[in-house]
Amino acid sequence: MSFDKYGNVLVNYKGNNYSNNRKDTKDYIIDLILPDTLSKYIYQSINGKNYIIVEWQSGDYVFGKVINGYYVLEKE
Repeated sequence: MSFDKYGNVLVNYKGNNYSNNRKDTKDYIIDLILPDTLSKYIYQSINGKNYIIVEWQSGDYVFGKVINGYYVLEKE
């Protein structure tokens, strides 16, 4: 996952030849997994490593308003 200065988010899935362009606003990614969702994200630094923690809003969220998990991505 990478962010550019124009508010675009590029999501690449390792092992797949699939990339997905999304938009971000301050602290949220628009339509990350499903349409009409705002996934909150935060940056966190732990023991000298940088991470981004993202709400994973799938069908559980869309239909039941339940956040079913968070993804923790380490910056390489």
